[in-house]
Amino acid sequence: MKQLKLLLIITLLALPFDAVQSQTQTTEQLRATIKKYILSQLQLSKDELLLEFPNLEKQSLKKIVFDKIKVLPSHKPVHKGLQLIKCGFFRNGQHLKTLNVNTRIRTFEKVVVSKNRLGRFAVVSPADLKLARLETTNFTKKTFSMLKELSGLRTTRVIQAGDVITENLVETLPVIARGSGVEIHFKRGLLEITTPGIARQDGRIGDEIRVKCVESKKSYMAKVIDAKTVLVNL
Repeated sequence: MKQLKLLLIITLLALPFDAVQSQTQTTEQLRATIKKYILSQLQLSKDELLLEFPNLEKQSLKKIVFDKIKVLPSHKPVHKGLQLIKCGFFRNGQHLKTLNVNTRIRTFEKVVVSKNRLGRFAVVSPADLKLARLETTNFTKKTFSMLKELSGLRTTRVIQAGDVITENLVETLPVIARGSGVEIHFKRGLLEITTPGIARQDGRIGDEIRVKCVESKKSYMAKVIDAKTVLVNL
C-alpha cells in the first residue's frame, strides 16, 4: 500500500514538470516564429530588433500535438511598438488552434546624429556628424543611416550636439537665395517680357516664390526655372 502511494506521489509530481517543459518549448518556438516574421516585414537584421512578449508566460499553452506554427495573415501592417500578432498551430496542414500574442516591437539602429551645434541654415558637412546606435522605436520621422546622405544639405533650424538628424531638420540648398537678383519672365500667351527683379524668398527649381520687380516695385509669385530665372504667368 505504501509503495502504491509513493508511486502515485511520484507520478503526480512528474506531471507538472512535463507540462511546464512542453509549454516552454512551445513558447520558444512561438517566439522564434514571430521574430522571423517581423524581421522579414520590417527588413531589419537580428541585432536591430528586440521583441518583448508581456503576457506570453501567463498564457496557458496546453500540450498541443502540432508540427508547425505560422503567423496568420492580417490586414494591419507590422509596426513598431505594441501590437497583436495572430498565430496558428497546424498539424498535417490542419489548423488546430489560434493564439493572439501581445508583442512589443523595439528597434535599435545606427542613425546619424549631430556632433556639433549647428545654426539655422548651416550647410552640413560630414565633420559635423557621426553615427550612433540608438533605440528608434518611437521615432516618427525618417532618420538617416549614412553620413553621405546629408552632404550638401542645410539645416532648417538650430540643431544641438547629440540630436538625431531627421528629414524635417534638413533641406536641399535653394538655387535662388532671398535678396539675390533674378530675371523675371512675364508671359501671357505668345507675349513674353523680361525684367530685373529681387527674390523675396529662397527657392528651389519648381518652387513658387515671391519676387519684386525693380522697375514697377510690384511683387509677384513666380516659379523658379533655374538659378537666375523665374517665370510669372499673367
